Amino acid sequence: MLTSAAVSNVTKRQRQKERKAERLRLEAQIAKRKRLTRGIIIFGLILLPVVIAFVVIRVVNNNDKKATTCAPTANVPAGSPPLQVDPKAKYSANIETTEGSMVVSLDTCTQLWGANNFITLARKGFYDGLSFHRAAKDFVIQGGDPKGDGSGGPGYSFVSELPAKGYKVGDLAYAKTGTDPAGTAGSQFFIITSDKALTTFNAKPYQYGQFASLTSGLDVAQKIQGFAPESGDGKPTTDVKINRITVIGPVVEPTTTTAASASTEPTTTTAAK
Repeated sequence: MLTSAAVSNVTKRQRQKERKAERLRLEAQIAKRKRLTRGIIIFGLILLPVVIAFVVIRVVNNNDKKATTCAPTANVPAGSPPLQVDPKAKYSANIETTEGSMVVSLDTCTQLWGANNFITLARKGFYDGLSFHRAAKDFVIQGGDPKGDGSGGPGYSFVSELPAKGYKVGDLAYAKTGTDPAGTAGSQFFIITSDKALTTFNAKPYQYGQFASLTSGLDVAQKIQGFAPESGDGKPTTDVKINRITVIGPVVEPTTTTAASASTEPTTTTAAK
């Protein structure tokens, strides 16, 4: 027969075994939870960049869709030349001058009618042989006037598109008089050559029909600007000619056959002030 002391020892050992088993069970649960938590964290760290990349791509794509909403081709501005370009195509132009060449990218999507006008005139050879009749220090150079004094044009004018986000150095836009409606376009254009000019141009409401931007040759534009007279604004001290403007891009048939009749009266266009 077992003594009470022996029974007590057996019971004690049994309880110790039970407590040890419970402790091991709890430790196993904790270890399992730690492994699960660690796995979730690792998975999250792997998935997070993917989620961020997906969100960024969606935002960029949405912004691109908004940014690339092209101007309607049916809304022909009164006086504009008929449409000669494909709004979904890419066009550029090489402006060869006596001081070097400049290459511009033409925005035939959001600035359709302004770009179409420049391309139409360039393809006709309208600009070939004309001069940059104005050089303004830290501001612009201006050309495209067949009279060479700031008063000439192609024999018509129309209202082209204004920029959605303002102007930057290297932008090309149409010159107009102070009394002309904002966006008025003919043949005279200017190239913004300095950051100092942006304070003037980016004062709202915007005034000038921007249609292209330099992709190379800003140094040439600034060299021409360097011929500004002592007054800082006027006829360049060196005669600078546009030898030729060559349009680079698909040649397409007119997609719009209806356009308002162009005015035969010459338009006086002076420089941006």
